[in-house]
Amino acid sequence: MKIKKIHDVLTVVDDLYTEQEIEIMDNWFGSYTMWGLGYDELDYGASTATLCRSLKWDQWVGYHHMLDDMQNIMRERLGEKGIEVPLFGRCLINNFKFGDTPLFHKDAPGTPSSQTFMVYPNRCWNKNWGGFTAFADDDDDVIAVAAPRPGRIAIFPGTVAHTGVAPTKVHQGYGRFSVAFQDPDGFPKAEDRKTVRPEDIEKTSLVAHYGDSHSRLYSFENRVNHIAVNANENTPPQVREDPNG
Repeated sequence: MKIKKIHDVLTVVDDLYTEQEIEIMDNWFGSYTMWGLGYDELDYGASTATLCRSLKWDQWVGYHHMLDDMQNIMRERLGEKGIEVPLFGRCLINNFKFGDTPLFHKDAPGTPSSQTFMVYPNRCWNKNWGGFTAFADDDDDVIAVAAPRPGRIAIFPGTVAHTGVAPTKVHQGYGRFSVAFQDPDGFPKAEDRKTVRPEDIEKTSLVAHYGDSHSRLYSFENRVNHIAVNANENTPPQVREDPNG
């Protein structure tokens, strides 16, 4: 595992997830069909809408093995390095594609102690594919950039303005995925809730839930050439901003 502080506001962790775990994550998100449409700012209208899914903790803990296992593995392995991982109140999954225009935003502008742990689950990435996460100061200067390396975790305060950058035209794949685990105010984060299920204490493992049969079923080679968007037409677009902002 490699931990590197790129800037005062940005730390990246590489090689926390194994190659097999990254492949499983890539397969899972590449075949995910429950996308909705999200905005960073409603003022810009539908032109900035991108594929995303926002889930409160009680919508994934115990239900979405993938998100559950990702955070449990992260908490276990970072804890061994002395990095404390907070109890998350929300998880935001993004799928950026060429031509998308995500905007700068803050995950938790009203929560100074908040942190975001963003995981990049793509199995491969090339610097010419773009897809970076850019961070800005209060003077609107870009002060740091994180490349979406496979399995990388970007750790940053929820009060820092940042944006994802859409992949370039030469990108090969179904999208640039990111999974942001967040702990903003306004979301329940019960201190007594279990983030690791009793049956997983001995082996918190993606492989335990998504083995060879799942990998073959959702392999890159076997996916269809589009992602079905099953968003409810009656559900209003989600806003990625903190609800208190």
